[in-house]
Amino acid sequence: MQPSLSMCDLKQRAAQAAQYCAFLLILNGTGCVSTPTPRAAAPLDVDGYTAAGWTLMKDGQSKEAVDLLKEALIHHPDAFQVHVTLGQVLLNQARVTNQSLEPALETYRHALTLGLETRERTLDTTWTHYQATDLRAAARMTTLLSSRTGSPPPDTVHRYLEVAGHDLIIERNLQESPPHSHP
Repeated sequence: MQPSLSMCDLKQRAAQAAQYCAFLLILNGTGCVSTPTPRAAAPLDVDGYTAAGWTLMKDGQSKEAVDLLKEALIHHPDAFQVHVTLGQVLLNQARVTNQSLEPALETYRHALTLGLETRERTLDTTWTHYQATDLRAAARMTTLLSSRTGSPPPDTVHRYLEVAGHDLIIERNLQESPPHSHP
């Protein structure tokens, strides 16, 4: 296992990750409107937190990643992207330690709810392709983990399909899940 990174090292790694993402986006010609920049790695920036959390997880420091992402949620409780990243870290921890998938499932469910609310508020103004991708990940992971744990998928999965349209992965997992919950 690698030694723990200091906060200074985390900020530097997050800045490098953001620069790399910006470089890839420019190469792919996807535009600059929502392109991460080195500024995105500022300590209180959602992109900086998620990049640093992902980096820590990939470096085998899941506990530190969880701590950092929980700090991000103190500053950005409605940032569904942080919840998606936290869900991935918790899922990774569950796989490595052979623990319950429930914490990851609950985190993805919350990310899906927040993501749908964010989409409704920002559609046609600031909603980005990256947010759409994160929302799709939250919906797919909620459905997959619901199926794997025997939990009924929440109504938000069906709401996602109404908003986003056909998704073969989600639809296949819904067929394998118990009936969805009703309020």
